[in-house]
Amino acid sequence: MKEKDMAIIGGGPAGLTAAVYAQRYGLQSVVLEKFFPGGMAATADRIENIPGIPQAERGIQWMQKLQKQAEKFGARILTGQEVQSLSPNQKRIEVITSGDNISAKSVIIASGSEHKRLNIPGENSFHGKGVSYCATCDGMFFKDKDVAVIGGGN
Repeated sequence: MKEKDMAIIGGGPAGLTAAVYAQRYGLQSVVLEKFFPGGMAATADRIENIPGIPQAERGIQWMQKLQKQAEKFGARILTGQEVQSLSPNQKRIEVITSGDNISAKSVIIASGSEHKRLNIPGENSFHGKGVSYCATCDGMFFKDKDVAVIGGGN
């Protein structure tokens, strides 16, 4: 079992940002990511509503920069690591995964989210080309256009 100061569950924007700050504060951290670093943000065609990104940028590019920044400070990012359980043990927490098991002094859960899909014909092929899941993020793309809103985010 590997010992770290901090285990971070999830490699999206929150998890990678947590890794940057943990490392800068001298905590040896590991990011456990089930799929690939970047999470849902990595799938965004354009990101232009994040402070510090003056030009539109592909989500994957932004997440690659954030990953490199976390790694530059020494964070270890393990992909293909699905967390199966957390078990407090003395003054540490055992993080049991589908791969490496980690013993950490603290754990941050930044497991992210996913879109609630309708599973209707055309939804996947039009994702990012008219089908959107975030009015705050994408609403401006549809200014002065007819739209349909299905669901209320709850």
